[in-house]
Amino acid sequence: MKLKTLILSVLLSLMIVIKVGAASALNVSAKDENTDVLKNAIDGYSIEIPKGAKVNINENNFRTQVNFENVNIKIFLENLKKEIDYKEYRNYSLLGIKNTSNEHIITGEEGLILNDRESYYIEFNRRKLTEVPKDKNHYLIIFQKIASDKAMTFMVKSDKLVDKERVFSMISSVKFDVNKVENSIKKVPNDMKIINDTLKGADYWSDDTKKLYRDDFLESTERKWGIFVNTFWNSQNFNKIEKEIGHRFKYLLLYHDTRFSNEIYSDAVKFARVRGSYIEFTFQTQMKDGKNEIYDVLQGKEEDFIREMAKKIKVAGHPVFFRIGNEMNGDWCSYCAYNTGLDSDIYVYLYDYIYRIFAEEGANKYVIYVFNPNGKSFPDFRYNDESMYRPHHTKYQVLGLTLYNTGNYYPGEYWTDFESLYKDLYKHSLKNYDKPMMITEFASSTIGGDKIAWTEDMFNVIEEKFPEIKVAIWFSGVDLDQWGQPARIYDITEPKEVLNVFKKYLRK
Repeated sequence: MKLKTLILSVLLSLMIVIKVGAASALNVSAKDENTDVLKNAIDGYSIEIPKGAKVNINENNFRTQVNFENVNIKIFLENLKKEIDYKEYRNYSLLGIKNTSNEHIITGEEGLILNDRESYYIEFNRRKLTEVPKDKNHYLIIFQKIASDKAMTFMVKSDKLVDKERVFSMISSVKFDVNKVENSIKKVPNDMKIINDTLKGADYWSDDTKKLYRDDFLESTERKWGIFVNTFWNSQNFNKIEKEIGHRFKYLLLYHDTRFSNEIYSDAVKFARVRGSYIEFTFQTQMKDGKNEIYDVLQGKEEDFIREMAKKIKVAGHPVFFRIGNEMNGDWCSYCAYNTGLDSDIYVYLYDYIYRIFAEEGANKYVIYVFNPNGKSFPDFRYNDESMYRPHHTKYQVLGLTLYNTGNYYPGEYWTDFESLYKDLYKHSLKNYDKPMMITEFASSTIGGDKIAWTEDMFNVIEEKFPEIKVAIWFSGVDLDQWGQPARIYDITEPKEVLNVFKKYLRK
């Protein structure tokens, strides 16, 4: 009798199915006493994983994670676009690692066949990050061709050398044998809500910070405008622009990094406060002497600088919009996964680290955080999708949008009207986020079309078709090419007639 009971309990345990995620996107069932089977009903595959491994899928179902012992595995199924095949996808991704080989020490790479499929692995490590709890600095990344238009990527990391054979065995178990379900996206919530005329979730904010957020983002009936002009607080050019337009910009964009003194913020916010304006403060890490500064920061080497920055914000006591590493899904940024071993977690670690220091220093009382991916991902692969970089939803209050009409100076870039530029991004943002939106920076180039007509059209279209964009900030500057020649002329005074368009549409 006891034997029958034991056999029955074992059989029942093998039938247990654990459902994870919306609409059962992931299902885990027992195979035997050492192995579970993970079924992904979004991408239609199954894979054998260690017994008891923890699994999850991100909000838009692009990334499946498996965690066991000291190992993290991220799985991506890439639907390749017409213009790119498996080898181009693989080689471009590998280039991101190889171009940063002074930070990512490659210890092995080889082509192989796994599960009768063309595969390739690269193994590398990086320096240990002391400010990242339980940092995993050993990597194994496997690319696998599934079909002419599909590839799988397995990104494995651990705090010690990864057991390749164990991972290869898991990959060899992959089967496309799961009936698919509809991709149901989980919308990112907004934790700041007005309930009974009280802003809930904002207890730690100052009264001025609460009022600004309510007035300009939750209850706004009129879009606010901002501008970037370099060193605006002591710029005659800035004064001339406002005088010519007859409008005082409410939002002023300021970039910052460790090359500059934190006194810059103090000077800028003093100027802004007197005139009733607010800073959109942007902190970025850079590449320095061939090294990625983000790793220095996450080793605590810039802690004093970041704490001083937080203290400046606290002492000023003036609400500020803060972007930590904007456009992180663009490969021109040092903190993009393309430059951090294809590991988007590095950006999230940076964000959390700075957020924690600001909280410890009492700065968050005045900070409205803006999460600001670029409107298009470069490279446009799932491991670099904006959703890979999202901080916890409680750690930002505004979603930032950024796209430029770059003009056609460079091959592959085209003159694009405002509606065509922003309609897909706007639709995506409404579908994926319950956060208020702002255009954190945008502009039109002069090269390739009629900038005056573009700006006139922008004012009409944004009013009619983009009502949820609460703030828009024009970037008045010039991007230079590698020879120092103007390539993208975003300057609001080029041509000067653009100022007349702003004067026509902006209230005095």
